[in-house]
Amino acid sequence: MVVAAADRADLGGGMGVAVVAVVVGVPMVVPMIVPMVIVAAPLLRLQFLRALTAAAGAAVPGGRMFVLFDRR
Repeated sequence: MVVAAADRADLGGGMGVAVVAVVVGVPMVVPMIVPMVIVAAPLLRLQFLRALTAAAGAAVPGGRMFVLFDRR
């Protein structure tokens, strides 16, 4: 199962980043993680968002989560 979610994270000073997070993993876990990233994205700076997606991906059995696209 693959679920994609997109959002924009505000980096402050008028800068932003388009974030696309993709989760491949257990269907039961995916609906909990994707909304968490969408909610957290505007609150976190890019480096923390990357760490969050990596940690969330590690928490999904047999799954991976990563930022596909980011641009300032």
